[in-house]
Amino acid sequence: MTNNRSTVRVNRNLLIAAPIETVFSFFQDSARFAAWWGAGSRIEPRAGGVFHVVNPGGAIAGGIIEAIVAPTRIVTTWGYANNSSIPLGSTRLEITLEATPAGTLVRLEHSGIPATGDMSEQAQGWRYQLAQFSRAVTQLAHGQAAQRLDTWFAAWNTTDTKVRQDLLAECCESDVAFRDAFSATVGAEDLVPHLAGFHKHMPGLTISRQGDPALCHNTALVGWVAQGADGKPMGAGRNFVEFSPSGKIARVFGFWG
Repeated sequence: MTNNRSTVRVNRNLLIAAPIETVFSFFQDSARFAAWWGAGSRIEPRAGGVFHVVNPGGAIAGGIIEAIVAPTRIVTTWGYANNSSIPLGSTRLEITLEATPAGTLVRLEHSGIPATGDMSEQAQGWRYQLAQFSRAVTQLAHGQAAQRLDTWFAAWNTTDTKVRQDLLAECCESDVAFRDAFSATVGAEDLVPHLAGFHKHMPGLTISRQGDPALCHNTALVGWVAQGADGKPMGAGRNFVEFSPSGKIARVFGFWG
């Protein structure tokens, strides 16, 4: 926050692990917009269009869009229907997006806020709202998390090297990292022979997903169970999995027990 005569501004930056086109689509479609802001919210993605937000409890906020440039920038007036210190149309909101190797960098600037207002409340409001934005975007971008994880376990279970390579290429980044009590590999080329060793020392053992993964932004927690060739349980645990912006598995940390 910086002072500017009688007004101040709030700046917030957030990295979202999703492609820039996916992130910007939440400013182009009212259903996706409402997934970020709340039921009843809507957007008209054009200069002069409405940026209408229904906050929890029914409080109304938003403004009129001044500029929108896909997929990098949106500028709108901003205010609250029930807030006399920041009424509708009284301040300015600018959100810019930048594609990076780690995902999309979101920069938010809310300017023109009266210096007499409660800045901690405004900053906390945007801190929370951008978290909701990231959650909504990553739920869409990583909606195939369960399928990716099933493919991951299938790669563990096959004894065919070529099939294993193809399965890992389907679900993982080429530089995928894996660590557990018995593993510390980086890259699919390192992981493929490691899994061959797994079958050599524990023949017939298979691993399968247990239950739905718990997804939080671009990370997931998933349970698994290991079974012997006779079908009897041999162990169980959980994997902490990080997904890349493309939706593929980037890092896996395995925990036994």
